[in-house]
Amino acid sequence: MRTNNHLLIDPHLLIIGGSGRNVGKTTLALSIIRKISPLTSVIGLKVSTFKTGDEKFHGNHSPIPVDSYRINIETGVNPLKDTAKMLSAGAQMSYFIESADNMVNTAYNDFRASCSSLDYPIVCESQSLRKYVKPGLFILIIDRLNSKKFSEDIINLADYVCYTAKSLDCLEKLAESINHTPIGWSLNNKLLLSPDEAL
Repeated sequence: MRTNNHLLIDPHLLIIGGSGRNVGKTTLALSIIRKISPLTSVIGLKVSTFKTGDEKFHGNHSPIPVDSYRINIETGVNPLKDTAKMLSAGAQMSYFIESADNMVNTAYNDFRASCSSLDYPIVCESQSLRKYVKPGLFILIIDRLNSKKFSEDIINLADYVCYTAKSLDCLEKLAESINHTPIGWSLNNKLLLSPDEAL
């Protein structure tokens, strides 16, 4: 389904974005996968986009030519990879999309078409994907000590913004508040910490 402004709507997709590397995106994703995988099949996904100037926010990946992308199925050979950790946490399948910035939409559409079931919950680490897809939930993790800044436009798209600093303990509480139902992801705000409690 698409909205009037042509965004794909995917209620079974949960996107976790963050203010750089090592801010807790994978920690939260793994906690959610561990929580729901005993109840339903779940797919892990990581989307990395590349454009000039963003190199310091990514790990060591092969460069993607302009107008291209790769969809990699995780095999678990390297247990240190985030997508391999998703498998270990209980994901039935795990994928890694590497995409030029201008091809994210096409890459996700191809990934979605190849999924074994369109109603499996998907736990995704990404930020750029939110520009093209309206997910069931978009969680944004902002490290108060990180120098990367977010525009109000991105913050306003988030269903919940989790502010962290030296501790990631608040992410476990956040995972407890997130659930998946047959109609998509839901967030129990009553269980959430206030932003000030993450200081």
